[in-house]
Amino acid sequence: MAKITQDVAGLLTFDDLMANSLKEGSTGFKELAVRRVLLLISLSAGLDMSSVFRLKWKDLLSLGSENDAIVKDELIVRKYSIAIHPKAKQQISDTYALVGFPERDTLIISQLGKDANDLDKLPGLILMINNSNRHKFLNVINEYLEKCDFNTYTQVCFGRKVFQVMGYTTETCRALKQHLGFRSNQALFDFLGYSSKEEIVYRLHHINLDCKAPLEFKDKNFNDGLTKTGEPKHPFQKFTAFSKFLLTCKTYYSETVTNSIYLLLWLSLYNGVRPSTLIRLKWKHIMDVDKRQSTIGVCDWTIFEGYTIKIGKELRDKLLYHFEISAEKTMRDALEPKDDRYKAERKVIYRSLPDFDTPVFIMNSGNAITQPSLSREIKKALQQMGFPHADKFTSKSTAIMYGRRVLEIKGNHKPTIQKLKEHFNFKSAEQLFDFLYLDYNKDGVVFKSGRMRKTMFEEVLYDI
Repeated sequence: MAKITQDVAGLLTFDDLMANSLKEGSTGFKELAVRRVLLLISLSAGLDMSSVFRLKWKDLLSLGSENDAIVKDELIVRKYSIAIHPKAKQQISDTYALVGFPERDTLIISQLGKDANDLDKLPGLILMINNSNRHKFLNVINEYLEKCDFNTYTQVCFGRKVFQVMGYTTETCRALKQHLGFRSNQALFDFLGYSSKEEIVYRLHHINLDCKAPLEFKDKNFNDGLTKTGEPKHPFQKFTAFSKFLLTCKTYYSETVTNSIYLLLWLSLYNGVRPSTLIRLKWKHIMDVDKRQSTIGVCDWTIFEGYTIKIGKELRDKLLYHFEISAEKTMRDALEPKDDRYKAERKVIYRSLPDFDTPVFIMNSGNAITQPSLSREIKKALQQMGFPHADKFTSKSTAIMYGRRVLEIKGNHKPTIQKLKEHFNFKSAEQLFDFLYLDYNKDGVVFKSGRMRKTMFEEVLYDI
């Protein structure tokens, strides 16, 4: 197995390849559909391409009661039973119908025609076709063809994804070594492109907060009344409920301060950073400037005061529009007239470089929202936005919702709990759980329902 190069690793990632393998629209292109199925199996099961090329349709399909082909719930590989994801099931079923329901005892690659005759080149061809960066990938292939083993590259992607979503633990490392056939940790690290375990960094911002969570807490929310001191008993609601509220709000509010609070709460909710910290954010922290084309856009992530701030596509659009409106008041001559602005790829063209050393979240006057007025402005803005619990919202509400959501997705996962402790600056798990209003015992957080994902095969597909 050849050691992977960083040049290839930057262009061929698990997420990109998986997204392409699950794409719809291969109707009429039988060979493309089959290549996608082969890639899908190889990625999700952590198998080298040679092993996948030996699979027959009967390994994926069983006969139903009416003698029809039904995709199995699991793929049996060696001693592993690997669950087949519902989306993968649909892709396999559609492809089997597209190629004309061949005999189940035939090899899947037999549908590829002449491509199936050159199994040495086929792995690289499959990766190239199902890669969003394929034009750059062609240059990489020419330079590193002899350094990269494309037959095992999907295993590299699988292994790196496992560490990304599970972090480094002795148990995870042992499972990967056993599955990929390595005896030592260092041999595994070399194969995956790491020099040591210190390069394996588990990050909270890699967690997809919008995916379906497998676990659920006992319901606690704003409706639970007040404490004896008059404070909200539970100053939060479910992450999904507040996220849905923000998504259904108006696109833009006429009052600048209301729109600022709206965007501030959205950014806070998805990053678990308190509004009192984020009000110090300036445009220079999140703007992406292309001086060659004289365009500006909002970046998808940034580092601010020690926090990694992730900014999703829809929020980037809203922030950019917020900047345009703000700039019209304070930097009228910096941007092109509205009709001439370049809107493709969420960017705006400028005449002269605007001043980015200005606050993102501002009052109607254009001045920054300050700490003394923040709580009052949040409550006023939420009332204008129609939020029914505006009077119970506190400075820590979004942080609590974020932390609870992370644990709904990851459960009693030690690396995640450790990262949350660091994120919120707590020394013990008990302090973290108390902050998040969670019930817990010696084994960790107590959930009302659901189950934790048990295998690395489930973990790598948790958000597709």
